[in-house]
Amino acid sequence: MALSKIQAESMNLADTYAFTGTVSGAGEANDYVHLSTTNSTNVASVDLSYGSGYGSHIVIVKNLYTQNDSDFRMRWKTSSGVVTSSNYHHSAHMHNSAGSADTYQGSNADYHYIFGAVDNNGNGEDIRSSCFIHIPKVTTGNNPSYSGHGYVQHHNGGRFTLQFAGIHSSLTSEVTGLSFFAGSGNLADISISIYGVKDA
Repeated sequence: MALSKIQAESMNLADTYAFTGTVSGAGEANDYVHLSTTNSTNVASVDLSYGSGYGSHIVIVKNLYTQNDSDFRMRWKTSSGVVTSSNYHHSAHMHNSAGSADTYQGSNADYHYIFGAVDNNGNGEDIRSSCFIHIPKVTTGNNPSYSGHGYVQHHNGGRFTLQFAGIHSSLTSEVTGLSFFAGSGNLADISISIYGVKDA
């Protein structure tokens, strides 16, 4: 006779059992899945690939230096490669504890500007920049967007928190990944991770 329930302490979990049918409640797939982490030094760019079947993606950047006190940039990727068309739009606001603030924006560029003047650690401060980027899912034919927040250590010693967002206004192909790079020179040091978030 088939069992409909298991009595407490009635099974030895060290034994081997053959189950038929479906076992539920044994753990569902994670909603938040780590896809990859890249740790690099002195590189021109770092590329990330999306996972399939996720509702959105999250990127976490830490330990960031640039080689030439440069800005930190992002481009979308499709199956054809990195997208360099000039329909990238972005804006951000930065603020520090001393009351200084800065706002920047750009339209019709060929990249997204995440934040600028990232320190190259030339004075040995050893304070790294970092950020969190959320990328909602879009279907083919819709324009990809992102938003995020973070901390940037400026080359002049300024320490800023920031919020940023952007969109590509003409990309109709499916996005398959992202490419990050410095505006000038290499990324001197970076650790970057991407996570997939399951559809609700």
